[in-house]
Amino acid sequence: MDAAKKYFKENDYDQIWFVFDKDEVKDQDFNNTINKLEKNGYKAIYSNPCFELWYLLHYDFYQASLSKEHCLKKLKEKIPEYEKNSEDMYNKLKDKMEIAIDNAKKLEELKKDIKSFSKKNPYTNVYKLVEELKKYER
Repeated sequence: MDAAKKYFKENDYDQIWFVFDKDEVKDQDFNNTINKLEKNGYKAIYSNPCFELWYLLHYDFYQASLSKEHCLKKLKEKIPEYEKNSEDMYNKLKDKMEIAIDNAKKLEELKKDIKSFSKKNPYTNVYKLVEELKKYER
């Protein structure tokens, strides 16, 4: 984060968003990272257990705890050709975007009383960045 602070201090930005997932990060490190980002005025956009949860929410609502492996398996059932860092995911999922946003908001509401970010599983707030970016759509 220190490198990011230096970089962003040298440039003029209205908003700075950090996007990451829980994966194998230790609970305490995950929680500390989010707290530190928010304390410094950055937007922390995260998924637990993994970013693929956001993709899954385009198809179905999940509220039971998931592992990264389970998310990947479920996603492959929906998109058999899925590969990490695939460049065409936006086009594949854009017609289901509102479903994902609604599902992520439902998860957020269900998990609102859980104070530890690492204990919110499944959880993603990627929808916040998506809603912000939609403001700039043409």
